[in-house]
Amino acid sequence: MISKPLPEYASFAYAGTMTHNQYRAALKKLGLSQRKAAPWLGIALRTSQAYALGESPIPEPVARLMRLVINLKLPLDEAAKLMTEKK
Repeated sequence: MISKPLPEYASFAYAGTMTHNQYRAALKKLGLSQRKAAPWLGIALRTSQAYALGESPIPEPVARLMRLVINLKLPLDEAAKLMTEKK
């Protein structure tokens, strides 16, 4: 069976953790800067920068959220609405 290589951002799609390089690739795929990602993820700008620089590990919930939005091809505004919707 011939398989196509995964795009760079998809290399973390099946892993439980995310490296700083994968975080930066995910930001790029989502069209987010570190500054714009911070409020969307509910974190401080400095935390987003620390993830991107490899100074802090990316928590599993952050990695899962980013993978989910990328893999489902959800628009960011729709994902934000789902995250803040009250039942």
